[in-house]
Amino acid sequence: MTKRLRPLAKPGAATRVAPFAALALIAFASVPLPILHPESDPRVTIALAATLCLIASFLFTPWRSLPEEVRALPALSYFAVVALMRDADGGAVSSFSPLVLLPVIWLALYGTRRELVASVFLVATVFAAPILVVGEPPYPIGEWRRVLIWTVASAVLGGTVQRLVVDIRERAATQAAVARIVRQLPTSHDARQKVCDAVCELSGAPKALLLEPDGRGNLVSTAMSGMNHAKLTLRIGREPSGAVTAMAAQEPFFFPDVHDNPAVATEFVRAIHARSAYFQPVMQGSEAVGVIGVFWTDYQARLSDRVAAAVALMGWEAAVAIERADLLERLEEQAQTDSLTGLPNLRRWNSELPREISRSKRAGKPLSIALVDLDFFKEYNDTYGHPAGNRMLKEAASAWRAELRDVDLLARTGGDEFAVILHECDTGSASEVIQRMDAATPKGQTCSIGIASWDADEDFEELTARADAALYEAKRNGRGRTELAGTRALSSVKSEPSPQPPEPAPIRSRA
Repeated sequence: MTKRLRPLAKPGAATRVAPFAALALIAFASVPLPILHPESDPRVTIALAATLCLIASFLFTPWRSLPEEVRALPALSYFAVVALMRDADGGAVSSFSPLVLLPVIWLALYGTRRELVASVFLVATVFAAPILVVGEPPYPIGEWRRVLIWTVASAVLGGTVQRLVVDIRERAATQAAVARIVRQLPTSHDARQKVCDAVCELSGAPKALLLEPDGRGNLVSTAMSGMNHAKLTLRIGREPSGAVTAMAAQEPFFFPDVHDNPAVATEFVRAIHARSAYFQPVMQGSEAVGVIGVFWTDYQARLSDRVAAAVALMGWEAAVAIERADLLERLEEQAQTDSLTGLPNLRRWNSELPREISRSKRAGKPLSIALVDLDFFKEYNDTYGHPAGNRMLKEAASAWRAELRDVDLLARTGGDEFAVILHECDTGSASEVIQRMDAATPKGQTCSIGIASWDADEDFEELTARADAALYEAKRNGRGRTELAGTRALSSVKSEPSPQPPEPAPIRSRA
């Protein structure tokens, strides 16, 4: 909805009033004025005085402090001036008759539909009332045709102008809203959600969602507005769907009534209580990467060009938002991933461990961590070279990852330093998992390990410090050992570590 323009608000009031005032005053140049011609009709003087008063009221009345309803009064009052001037200028044949269009056009530009209807009614009154009240000879009975023509003409002209003005204002408001939204998108924490909210704002629809392929043959909702549903899923090719059709055809589709429509997923639209729907594909170049769904809960007979254009604009912005979000996600993943082993790095560890502690606190579940150092890795690197050392790190990471559950997190936090988050593991369970992991260490290499179980109170720094103390206890006790935080040695590894690094296994082809 666009706000009503305030034509008499300063600044700009004089500029808007000037053309109408000029036309109204020019009309008096063609008639003799009493001040110059005493014998002229005094009704002309009255009409001129009334015109000047109306112009002054337009410019100097404090309209801002008055109700909206009274702001059309000066324009509507001008019809009385026109009637007086017609009566002074020969009645029905008066050349002043076209002046009735001035208030009609003013209210078409700046008034409401109701005010415009009132002006058309007054046009009919200006032409019809004298025929009924005064009659012939100045207003012959045959002038009813003139009444009809002027009334219809003013209605058509006023209605057309007002529709154009409303359309222009709505388009301007839409463009301003789109510009504002586009400026906000780059700084939005959730650009997809911002797009859905913007679609609702621009279209006036109460509900909108963004659907994207999940890589498994489905379209899934990645953001929604006006709905509190869990993630919605559409199976591509296995059920009728307007969204799938729009994405496949790479064209928008509008459905005035989705109820019992064979081209629309019935369960889907019932779940979101939709009556009318519009699907706009999201394009990146020549590829459709998603669909914007816009939904109305009441019947929409047609989709306005303005709404279609606004949603299309947001489709392009959604494409940019998706591309930007995916890029940021990849960059974030790269920033939190160790490039050598593919494991999470220290940054990811420092962000995940506090979250896991909070989750365990809410769920009342145990949590354990382990810090792992490969023994004598520097000597191994110095003896066999960095390529062999890198292979050792990658093979160790792969072997250890295979011994852990999917919910556990193995991170590389330094050169030969690793860390493990063990979900819902108390000390005993954590020890069993770590021993299996330790036994899988490749090439006869040993490692020192410190385990700490969360005490349901400490923060992640305190928990890490206890695990670190246990790790160094294992190193002080000869390496190749696993120590529990705050306890004596839990166990030794399969063999005593050698003071010399083990010889690496032959390099196998990875072809």
